[in-house]
Amino acid sequence: LFSSIKARKVLIQGNHDLIGKRGHLSWLDLLDEFHVRLIREFEYGDTKQLIFMDHYPVAHWYQQHISSWHLHGHLHGSPSLVPGKILDVGWDIYKRPISYKEIKNIMDMLPVRANHHHGAWFE
Repeated sequence: LFSSIKARKVLIQGNHDLIGKRGHLSWLDLLDEFHVRLIREFEYGDTKQLIFMDHYPVAHWYQQHISSWHLHGHLHGSPSLVPGKILDVGWDIYKRPISYKEIKNIMDMLPVRANHHHGAWFE
């Protein structure tokens, strides 16, 4: 299944992804990138979006006050209770890769959460 996905494959390491003495990811060669945490500006058409990715949901993430998104896993669909443009994109929720367009549609409905350096908590 994994090798049949015709898209760039970026894995954010989770707490069940073992590397080192206790185990290894035998399919690492199927990935384009592997990270523990990733902050990157992604382009989609003529738009750019800053996205912060971590296996775990975090309460404060880079540039959250200017509409950066936080994509995470770990919660298996349980609510994170963290407000803002944050979304659990774990496989066990969607049972398939979720597209940028689908994520954008969800994020467009969520408020921007300011951080403690930038005014009100929500805009």
